[in-house]
Amino acid sequence: MEQPTSETFNQPNPSRLIILGLVALSFCLSIFLSVFAAIPLAFGVLIYGRKLGYLSATVFGLISAIISLSYGGGVGLIGIYLFSFIIAVVCAEATLRNFNPIKVILFGGIALFLTSSVSILGYLKSQDTTLKAVTVKFIETNAEALKQNVFNTSKAGNVEEGMKSLSMLENPEKTAEQIIKEIPGYMMLTNFLVFWFIMFLLLKYKRLRYGVEKDAYTEKDLLSFKMPDYYIWIVIIALALLIWGSELGEWHSSFGHFLIQSLGAFYFFQGFGLYMEFLNFVNFYGFLRVVLVSVTVFTAGSLIAIIGLFDMFVDFRKYLKKKEV
Repeated sequence: MEQPTSETFNQPNPSRLIILGLVALSFCLSIFLSVFAAIPLAFGVLIYGRKLGYLSATVFGLISAIISLSYGGGVGLIGIYLFSFIIAVVCAEATLRNFNPIKVILFGGIALFLTSSVSILGYLKSQDTTLKAVTVKFIETNAEALKQNVFNTSKAGNVEEGMKSLSMLENPEKTAEQIIKEIPGYMMLTNFLVFWFIMFLLLKYKRLRYGVEKDAYTEKDLLSFKMPDYYIWIVIIALALLIWGSELGEWHSSFGHFLIQSLGAFYFFQGFGLYMEFLNFVNFYGFLRVVLVSVTVFTAGSLIAIIGLFDMFVDFRKYLKKKEV
């Protein structure tokens, strides 16, 4: 079978392409959904080809600029859409050109981290402010909503967590410093997860629609991923910095946190692949499988990463092979 090209993916149905653009634009308007805005843009390229896909993405980019400037929103919406567009281009082209998805996730996540960091620092400099000042202002502005969240947490029975959160609100400057130290790690973690999720969806769509080609990557390559064993030494160093780094200097502990979050993403990928293989082993399929996977990812993501880490010592996959009848 020939490698799919942009012409192969092209399907003349402009109305659906417009819907994908509207979905991407809607996601960009939401703080929590903006990380998924690249998905409909990437699918637009994959399904309708490069010409129509990129043309539609550009048109909706202009619409986002008009909306943002017309309603005094500044460059926020434009910036979010631009980053989503770049991610969509990287993932769509990687799928079309059959690039190694793990390398795309690794280098794409790092490049996005560096680009977004420079953009944030540039914006703060242009506004003659600092990240700490912005964070403190955010905490003070949303104090009432945060206190309500603390009240709900305490009411739910987690009094200790509620008291801890309340003490953080009473000292916004110290809280801002703590948040800033943890932001880089969470940024890198989020970047890797976003790239993995988008590549997984695109590769799965490509396989289901066009079948498996020789030497072609599919989403199964992401599920069978395994971290090299020697990375355990970096994990040990990162844990040591996280625990005892504060005795060496102010930012050593933060760097340990950054390394743990970054490596944790890839151990999560390995653990998630094991989890999916376990569900296959016990023949757990259907809608309940989707619900179980979703709940597990959002509530036990750290546990999945730990399973991925210990797979280096145990090799769980050898216990998940079905015996031939």
